[in-house]
Amino acid sequence: MDRKDLMASILNVLPVGIMFCDASCYIRFINEEYANILGKKPEEILGKHVTDLIPQSRVPYVIEKGESEYSDLCILPSKDAQNSAVVNRIVLCSSKGKILGVVSHAIFNSIYELHQLAQKYNEKTAQLNIKINNYQRQMKSALTYKYTIDSILGKHPSLQEQKELLSCYADVDSPVIILGETGTGKELFAHALHAASRRSQAPFVTMNCAAIPKELFESELFGYAEGAFSGAHKDGKVGLVELADSGTLFLDEIGDLSLDAQSKLLRFLEDKTFCRVGSVNSRTVEFRLICATNKNLQQMIENGIFREDLFYRISSLQLNVPSLRQRREDIPILINHFLRNLDREDLYFLPDTLQTMMLHSWHGNIRALRNAITHIASTCPEKNVSMHHLPRWMLEQVSANVNTKANSNCFENKAEDSSRESLTLNEIVSEKESESLKKNLRECGGNVSLTARRLGISRATLYSKFKKLGINHKTEMKKN
Repeated sequence: MDRKDLMASILNVLPVGIMFCDASCYIRFINEEYANILGKKPEEILGKHVTDLIPQSRVPYVIEKGESEYSDLCILPSKDAQNSAVVNRIVLCSSKGKILGVVSHAIFNSIYELHQLAQKYNEKTAQLNIKINNYQRQMKSALTYKYTIDSILGKHPSLQEQKELLSCYADVDSPVIILGETGTGKELFAHALHAASRRSQAPFVTMNCAAIPKELFESELFGYAEGAFSGAHKDGKVGLVELADSGTLFLDEIGDLSLDAQSKLLRFLEDKTFCRVGSVNSRTVEFRLICATNKNLQQMIENGIFREDLFYRISSLQLNVPSLRQRREDIPILINHFLRNLDREDLYFLPDTLQTMMLHSWHGNIRALRNAITHIASTCPEKNVSMHHLPRWMLEQVSANVNTKANSNCFENKAEDSSRESLTLNEIVSEKESESLKKNLRECGGNVSLTARRLGISRATLYSKFKKLGINHKTEMKKN
């Protein structure tokens, strides 16, 4: 096959119409697709003047002006009637600039094809817009605050004092450090501080310093450039400081940062200018910094594991979230809040049970209290919550406290029954439950039915408990 035949074969397999007219407007080549549009065979067209075939053709005009035309809507005669096509008319010149003719290129063989493409484009655009809107909503949801100052529940003066400080700090942009034990609600304070500030509509970005390996700290905080390291995303990654631009950056558990990470953070906080990992282009951001930790940073400074200069950089303002032990009066408020969230407002904590909750050590603070209430709401079939409904880990601590107290009392009172020193968990629960039943029985005047209703159980269940615990309700009333 010679070169001419090869070129003709290539043009004939194209799904678009191709026609070439010489400088005198005579058709010298037309592929099978274009001939098919016109409803003729190629040999019936070759050698004819283009206007004989297409009376309204603009090829003569294009040759006269020497200027190509693109995407023109052209009316073409067809075997049935007339057909509209979108056509390019491209001037073909020699190496010396002489016009050799015009290549007519039918982009769309009919207006119907154009409409189909436009419809597909509109459908794809609509689908893309839906995805973009979904991503934007998800991004906004992920980068917004979840709590306000009203979410901080409690009336204890120590808590109210910190809430008042929070309101004052919201009006300025100085860094704030939130101190407190695990589970006290430091993250809630951070969200509330952002929500009360002028930046509330801007991003709120959280980084848990304890969860980021020291090798990834820099790339997480500052991001990385395309191809920065093996395994990096091909398009690079935006760092958390960029996401927080104009908003708030919350560094939780900052006391868990390595000294190397502390140095990098301090250097960045000097002017908030950084480079993505693998890039030499510097960027500057502007945000409000909030940090939180359950560590004693002053002690860590003395031990040489936290930078003193970083501490002063991040602690212009301080919030000290009180532990639950410091505000036991707020425990009933928090219990009712958790029960509402769990849709178990029908539950009633018996006085002895509530007293145990109030006196508990709560080393896990509000988080531990929430877990306890979740356990009770999930496992308590009755309306009244008694001692045996408490989580096992709470009962074990109650048992430990009782035995500790017994051990200390034995030195003061040698005559006290030494068996108190070795009470088992089941014995502690039974003892507490027995005391509760006797107390309620006395308060109900010995009326078993009334006592059962008060406890939210049936008379049969109450009698069963009496038998199990060795309680003679008639004898108890005589004692009273």
